[in-house]
Amino acid sequence: MDALISTEWLAKELGASDLRVVDATLFLDSRDAAAEYEAEHIPGAVFMDLANLADATSPYPMMLPKAEKFASRMQSLGLGDGGETQAPMGRAIIGGVITSTLLTLLVIPTFYDILAGWREGLGRLVGRGKKTKPAIHEVRLAS
Repeated sequence: MDALISTEWLAKELGASDLRVVDATLFLDSRDAAAEYEAEHIPGAVFMDLANLADATSPYPMMLPKAEKFASRMQSLGLGDGGETQAPMGRAIIGGVITSTLLTLLVIPTFYDILAGWREGLGRLVGRGKKTKPAIHEVRLAS
């Protein structure tokens, strides 16, 4: 199964016994995701309340709960072992986190190190091998 599905595919497969549509909407403003789900949703879809799923004991917001609680909530939604999920947004977020970490910790420092080597080599080339002394300026204050 592809990571993304089309509306045509969903309309054709909507009654299938092995398909479970989950609405995991979470608004960062004052809108109520559960109320919007109740007002309008894909037929047969279930609502996953992410705000209530989050670990209330964590000092950080919206952290996943312990594995037992998470598994219990997923089973209550009809999701369990052997199921297949379509989560392109989650993959994009994880990919972005990994990419930004690699850039920050590996690529950028390596690039700066290479540039420093080029600058040093260019300085030798322009100075024709002469070592230059740092300029020292004497400043006298009027008394």
